[in-house]
Amino acid sequence: MKFKGKRIDTGEWVKGHYFTTPLTDENSGTKPDVGWFFLTGETRHCISRFGCVFVVDEETICRSLDIEDIEGKEMFTGDIIITPNKNWGVIVFNPPFFEVTISKTQSSLYTKEFLSNSKVIGDKFSNPELMLDECIEKYLI
Repeated sequence: MKFKGKRIDTGEWVKGHYFTTPLTDENSGTKPDVGWFFLTGETRHCISRFGCVFVVDEETICRSLDIEDIEGKEMFTGDIIITPNKNWGVIVFNPPFFEVTISKTQSSLYTKEFLSNSKVIGDKFSNPELMLDECIEKYLI
């Protein structure tokens, strides 16, 4: 399962495998080293990619849908999309379904096939302004 999140040091997105720290063996009796944040007992949210580990902002962690949009862009929860029937909203994972939340009180369930015919126009973290109706209208033409 692939995830993405914004790095806390640079604010850049990173994709990979998600895990939280501490990574400790309670049975080892080993005291944590100060330099190894994995063993300090402090909870951190991390994404690992190609052997490198990045600490990410917990609020920005997004799960991959394992599909691409109509333009070949990988789709994640938190993405703002325009569907083929001209609805728009944010992709949310509500186990076991992915749904598109249109407002606080309205959402729709869609198949992955239907979502793959949609277009990602941004995400709720980097592009919160896209959540405004007047901004979405330019994508509906």
